[in-house]
Amino acid sequence: MTASPAPTEPTPRLPAVPTWARMVVLAGILTILAWPIANLPAKATLDGSWQIALHLAAGLGLQHGVDFIFTYGPLGFLGFPVPYLDGTSALALIFSIVIYVALIGTMLVESRRLLPLWAAFLVTLLVARIFVLLPPFEAFQALIFIWCVEALADRIRLPTLALAAIGGVLVGATVLGKVNVGIFAVAMVGVTVVTIGRPWWRAIAVYAIATVASGLTFWLATGQHLADLGAYARAVYEVISGYNSAMGADPAETRRWLYLALPAVAAILIWTGWLSSRAWPRRRRIGLAILAVVFGFAMWKLAVVREHVTFVFATALVAMFPFATHVDRRTWLVSTLGIGIAFAGSSAMQPATYLDVVGSARSIANEVRHSILPSWTERAAQRTGDRLRGWYDLDPATLAAIGSETVHFDPVMASAAYAYPDLKWLPLPTIQSYSAYTPFLDRLDADLIRSPDGPQRILRDVEPATHNDRTRLWIDRPFVDGEFIPTSVDGRFRWFESPAAMLETFCRYDQISATDRWQVLARTDRSCGPAESLGTVTARAGEPVTIPVETRPDRFVTVKIDGLEPSLLGRVRDILYKTPDWYVKLDDTRYRLIPGTAGDGLLVAVPPSADGTGHFAFGPPIKTMTVTQGEGGHGSKEPLTFTFESVPRSAE
Repeated sequence: MTASPAPTEPTPRLPAVPTWARMVVLAGILTILAWPIANLPAKATLDGSWQIALHLAAGLGLQHGVDFIFTYGPLGFLGFPVPYLDGTSALALIFSIVIYVALIGTMLVESRRLLPLWAAFLVTLLVARIFVLLPPFEAFQALIFIWCVEALADRIRLPTLALAAIGGVLVGATVLGKVNVGIFAVAMVGVTVVTIGRPWWRAIAVYAIATVASGLTFWLATGQHLADLGAYARAVYEVISGYNSAMGADPAETRRWLYLALPAVAAILIWTGWLSSRAWPRRRRIGLAILAVVFGFAMWKLAVVREHVTFVFATALVAMFPFATHVDRRTWLVSTLGIGIAFAGSSAMQPATYLDVVGSARSIANEVRHSILPSWTERAAQRTGDRLRGWYDLDPATLAAIGSETVHFDPVMASAAYAYPDLKWLPLPTIQSYSAYTPFLDRLDADLIRSPDGPQRILRDVEPATHNDRTRLWIDRPFVDGEFIPTSVDGRFRWFESPAAMLETFCRYDQISATDRWQVLARTDRSCGPAESLGTVTARAGEPVTIPVETRPDRFVTVKIDGLEPSLLGRVRDILYKTPDWYVKLDDTRYRLIPGTAGDGLLVAVPPSADGTGHFAFGPPIKTMTVTQGEGGHGSKEPLTFTFESVPRSAE
C-alpha cells in the first residue's frame, strides 16, 4: 500500500489590491505622463506679472476688494504653481496635482465602463495630453460638471445631504479662487442638489450653509478681514460686469470657422447626453438639461468674449466622459474623436508638444523638487528673481529715484515687486491699469492717488508695439517710418487707461527720472482744481468732433463721452453674447475705446509743465476725435454727447 503524501500548507496569496487603489495609482501615472504645467522660467509679461502679483498679495496680506482687485480672489494664486516663488507656489503645486489627479482618475473610471482597462488608459492619456491648454481652475470646472452628472445618474454612493455639504465646501473655496469659475460652479452644484434632494429645500439649505461656511473659513484663513466681504462682493460684481465690454475680442477672419464648430460640438454633447440618460427618471433628465444650460453658457461666454475657444473644446472633450455609459462604444469614440478634431484645429499645439510625455514627467519631477527640497526651493526662487531682474534691468539712477519710498508699477509690470524685493510695493487696487473696467474701479484707483497714503513714487515702463498686421488694423492706417507705437492691451490709447486715476496722476506727480524705457514719477504737493466747462458737442458715431483749444497755462483738457451705454435690449444682448467693440480715432490714429470709463474724463491735452519726456510724453493736444462701433467703422444710430472740460493744475 502506497503511503499518501503529507498534506502541504497552501501557498499564501497577497491580498488583492482594491479597485479604487489601482485606479488611484493609474491616475497618478497618467498625471505624470500628461502633466500640463511646463517647468518654464519666469517671464516679465502682462500675464506673468499678474500671476506673480497674486502670490505677492497672498504673502503680503493684501486685502482683496480693498487693496487688490482682480479676476481672481485670495485663493487665485493656487492656479499658478510656476515659476517657483515661495511657499505659495508649493501650495499651488499641491492644489494643481490634486485637481489633475482627480479629473484624470474620474475620466479613467468613466471610460472604463465602456472600454477594457488598457483602452481606457490609452484614451484617457490621449485626452489628458491636451490639459496643457486647460489650466487648473478650468480643469476644476470640468471636474465639477462631471461629478454633477454622476450625482444625477445616481452613481455616487453617498447620502444626498453629504453630497450637498461636500459640494458646498468645494464651491465656497472656488469662489475665492477664480471668480467666474466659482459662480458657475455654485450654479451647477445648486441645480444638482435641488434635483436630487429629498426634500429639496433641506438639501439646498445644507448646501447654502456649507458654501457660506467654506467661503468664510477660507476667507479668514487667507488673512482677509471679515469687514471687507462687502467690498469684495462689490469688486467681484464690477470686474464681471466690466470685463465683458472691456476685454471682448473678435476672432481673426481665419478663425471664424470656430463659430460653426461650436454648435457642432454642442450638438455632439447634447446627443450623447440624451442617449446616455434615456433610462433616468424624468426629474433627473430635466436636471441634466438645466445643468447643461449652465455649463454650456459658461463655455459660450468663454468662447465669444475673449475667444478662448481652445479652452472650450478642451473642456468639451472632458465633458464627454460621464456619457460613456448607455452609449455604444463606437458612437462614444467617434463623438470624442470629432470634438478632438475641433480642438486640434483651434489650438496651436504642435505634434511634438502633444507627444512629449517625457517632457511632462521631467517637468512635474522638477516642480516637486523645487517645492519640497529646501536647497532646491531656495535656488529656484533665486533663479526667478534673477531672471526677472535681468529682464527689467533697472538702472541705478531709476532705483535711486525710487529710493525707500512706496512705489506703484504702471501700467502692468507688477512682477517688478518680486524682482526687486527691497522696493516698497504699494499697488493701486486694480494693480494693472487696463483692468479698471468700470467707473467704480477707476474711482478706487483715483481715490488712492488722492489719498496721503497713496504711493510716493510711480514707476512706468513703455515698450514698442510690433509693427505687424494686427497693429496696423488697430491703428487703421499705414505705419510711418521710424514711429514709436507703445504696446497696449488690444490697441488702446495708453493715456485713456483708468482715466480718473490717470488725470490724478498728472495732477499730483512730476517726472524726476526718465530713460527710453523707464519713468519715475514723484508725489508733489500739487493737485487739480474744479473742472470748468469748455462746451458740449452732440454727434453721431462716425462723425468727427473738433476738440476745443485751451490757451491758458497749466490746464488739462478732458472729454466725457456719454451715449455708449447699451439700451435694455442691448444689455440683454451683452449678457447673452458680448458688448460690441468701440473705437476712437484721435487725429489720424485709431484706438480701442472702453465704453465703461469713457464718461470719466479722457485726457486729450496735457500742459507742458505736467508732461513727461521722450516716450513718456503725452505730446501735442489732440485736435479731433471720431468714435465708431466695430472694426468696420459702423456707427450706432443714437447720438453721442461729448462734454469738454478744462482742469487747472495748482502751483506746488
